[in-house]
Amino acid sequence: MQALPQLEALSLARSFTALGKKVKCIELHVFCDASSHGYGACAYVRVVYEDCVLCSLVIGKSRVAPLKPVTIPRLELTAAVFAAKLGTMVSRRLEFSFSRVVYWTDAYCGAALFE
Repeated sequence: MQALPQLEALSLARSFTALGKKVKCIELHVFCDASSHGYGACAYVRVVYEDCVLCSLVIGKSRVAPLKPVTIPRLELTAAVFAAKLGTMVSRRLEFSFSRVVYWTDAYCGAALFE
């Protein structure tokens, strides 16, 4: 129990690429969704190699829906804004030069994905 406060200083490096493989491109894909209970977004790094593709979860975040009743389309829009902010934060924090960043939603608003 005495060592428990020391966990706060623990830092682990994460790797999103396979060592020794030639990378063709690195993409960021951000997904969002909403329901009457809440909304959320998650970001994945997609690394394309010459012989395979690897995807890794970077971050996922969620929020509880407001107590005041809100329509599902409004919550879906809120989730899309949330995803845009999450994607921007991930792009700035990771030291990758993404070949493209793609945002995905299942809400029908004219297009299912936007770049």
